Amino acid sequence: MESALDEADKFLSTILKKANYSGQGKSIIQLLSSTLRTPPPPSDSNDDWFQREVVIKKALELLEHIYQTCRSANANVNHIDLVTTPKNQKIISALIDLIVIEGIYPCLNPGVGVPIERRLKSALKGDFVTTHITEDQGDRASHDQLLDTIVSRMYTMAVSQSGLASSIQERAYVDLIAAASQLAFGPECNTENKGYFADVFKTLIIR
Repeated sequence: MESALDEADKFLSTILKKANYSGQGKSIIQLLSSTLRTPPPPSDSNDDWFQREVVIKKALELLEHIYQTCRSANANVNHIDLVTTPKNQKIISALIDLIVIEGIYPCLNPGVGVPIERRLKSALKGDFVTTHITEDQGDRASHDQLLDTIVSRMYTMAVSQSGLASSIQERAYVDLIAAASQLAFGPECNTENKGYFADVFKTLIIR
């Protein structure tokens, strides 16, 4: 657990620690992308969109690493206590907020989801402004695929019995519902898994 949280803390350090945050006119995605060693984007890919995908998928990977460690049968420590300590909760909250604010929100159709200003105060530092992704930042299918990836992977964690579930439910539950509804019922949605996301939507609604 501690190694998983340490890795997440290192990944988020640029935006979690005020002393390290300079902004330099860059977005949160640009700041985090610059800390990752990633290959250049494909020639037919929009660079901003490519960076967004890389950062969000890294955040999901880290969150899943923490989740899997929470569920480890060979644990020698109380994982629930580790998850709920103030420092570790801050890291987990920041990962969740990053995925929601920079992954889910920009891909939602206008009018879908809770207005961002009505969400819980973000654990992320700085004046980060999230807007809907413009048409030149990846095509509609790419947006839906990112939503598909986020909802599929976070849904499993959100409905689990792990110590991480309560954090996801508190900070991302309504956002997962909004994303699942768009994937299931959105007329312009290109996902092939509409039936699956309809089931996810119904499960989240009745819990």
